[in-house]
Amino acid sequence: MAKRPPFREPLRVPGQSADEMIQKIMDDEVVPIAMMGMFFIFATVYEWVAWGFGIGRHPVIFSLAGLVVCAFAVRKVLAVRPTIRNLKLGRDGERVVAQGLEALRGKGYIPLHDIAVPGRFNVDHVLVGPSGVFVIETKAASKPLRGDVRVEYDGEKVRVNGYEPDRDPIFQIKALTDWVRQLLQKETGRSFPLRGVVLYPGWFVNEQPKGSEVWVLNPKNLAGFLGHEPQTLSHGDIAVVTNALAGYVRESGKPAP
Repeated sequence: MAKRPPFREPLRVPGQSADEMIQKIMDDEVVPIAMMGMFFIFATVYEWVAWGFGIGRHPVIFSLAGLVVCAFAVRKVLAVRPTIRNLKLGRDGERVVAQGLEALRGKGYIPLHDIAVPGRFNVDHVLVGPSGVFVIETKAASKPLRGDVRVEYDGEKVRVNGYEPDRDPIFQIKALTDWVRQLLQKETGRSFPLRGVVLYPGWFVNEQPKGSEVWVLNPKNLAGFLGHEPQTLSHGDIAVVTNALAGYVRESGKPAP
């Protein structure tokens, strides 16, 4: 008799996309060369032991080949370390932010995490509640030991520690917000009030310019900003939005037929 799980597919967790990217790097680039290096190490040891017992072997050839393979493996690992380190930083930043968003449930807000378009991009978080739908991008930037360790936002551009990021977070969050808007329109046939938010956990962020289309905040200040927003969604609206987003996540996570 065919059976099925007694529950629906779980939603994605904070930082899941980063974990998947880390795993892909390990599987595609690190593990194969590491396995090859281990093979040559064992083969070289075997050849030298056999040679020591007077069995005709060629340990020098295996030793040289093993050195070349191990050197290549070390070089490969060192090359991917910065990428993995940045992915882990981003993943942990998303999890820190997610903890703060979960605390807002008591105020009627429902967070969803890692809404992904497989192979293209992901939305770190969407917060749905009485004040609307908030599309959230987490920026986990390492802090220097010295310098102007703050995030400045003039309503158009962001400067972190005095420098503009390589990827414009305002342009990015606007694009993500438009994508969520189109998704909700497609899934529900309705329009909802959306706002893009960029969060910098652990950073001091200067006072927000009034009337900014996008909020740039320390996550600890988000609840205060939400508290000053007018209530625009009913309980029914919140349910419609969260169900639509959750349905998309479950459908996009299914393997292609």
